[in-house]
Amino acid sequence: GNNHTISGLTINRPSTENVGFFGYIDAATIKNLTVKGNVEGGTHVGGICGAAGTATFSNCHFIQKGYFGVKANVKDAGGIIGYLSAKLTMSNCSFNGDIQGSEGSNGGLVGCCASSVTLSNSQAKGSITGRGCVGGLIGYADGTLNVTSDTYNGKIIGTGWYTGGIVGYIYTKEQVSLQNCIATATVQGNDNVGGVVGGYQRKDLTKASNAIDKCSFVGKLKGTNNVGGILGYSFFEKHDGSSNNYAIVDINASGDHIGGLIGKDEGCSYNYHYARYNPYTSYYYYYAYNYEISNSYSSGSISGKNYVGGLVGYKNRGSITKCFSNTSVY
Repeated sequence: GNNHTISGLTINRPSTENVGFFGYIDAATIKNLTVKGNVEGGTHVGGICGAAGTATFSNCHFIQKGYFGVKANVKDAGGIIGYLSAKLTMSNCSFNGDIQGSEGSNGGLVGCCASSVTLSNSQAKGSITGRGCVGGLIGYADGTLNVTSDTYNGKIIGTGWYTGGIVGYIYTKEQVSLQNCIATATVQGNDNVGGVVGGYQRKDLTKASNAIDKCSFVGKLKGTNNVGGILGYSFFEKHDGSSNNYAIVDINASGDHIGGLIGKDEGCSYNYHYARYNPYTSYYYYYAYNYEISNSYSSGSISGKNYVGGLVGYKNRGSITKCFSNTSVY
């Protein structure tokens, strides 16, 4: 980029795949670039890059000029990148504008991440809309995920499942770490709504991961079921848990499993039919994994139907230590 600014960019390809200032890149480094304008496409739509294989972005920025910043009429909209298929390293990047998504995954910086992501010191600001997997920074993540010292400020509306202030939905067997992330926002969705992460599911029950640490949410949450100030919904996890987080939140939910920190932690117990078979002994070994919550707090007001708590709405296994809540629960 050589510190150049591209001004007045307008791309209007409402049914085209891989749409952005760069349509598709692989084994590439983009740095020191600012783009001002608006981009509309069909699938895999990003302000700077529509789709990417292996890529590094550093000091790249997109600023909306027009009625929207990025618009995907089919799926996968991102402020910087619409769709990632391989490995992404992004640092000191920003998006300032509105994202209008449809199906698939929609995020303030990256829409859909199908592989490894390292994101640091980056931010998104503006409104984001979409159906399913909508996040302030990342819509959907499947792979190693390291998000450090990143922020989102704005309003998110998801008309389907999995809506989060930082990440909409994480579904992976790899290591996950979100540290020092801040969302200041109004987040609205259907089921699985979280101030930091909407939903988190681990595909492999044998790997440990410290998922959410020193993260915060300040704002309003609105949803139906599984709504939490930090995490909306988690399922079959084994990791060190969440620690040193806080939520100052106003939650208005119409359904079940509503909590100041976590809405519903499904966990994994002996009652579930998930097991590993040992052919040498002809026995099934059942795994029971815990999700630990520590050194965290919530404050504000919380309303819901059933299983409503100042810290957690519903928790299947694990422990809660050195946490407190100063919330009004209705």
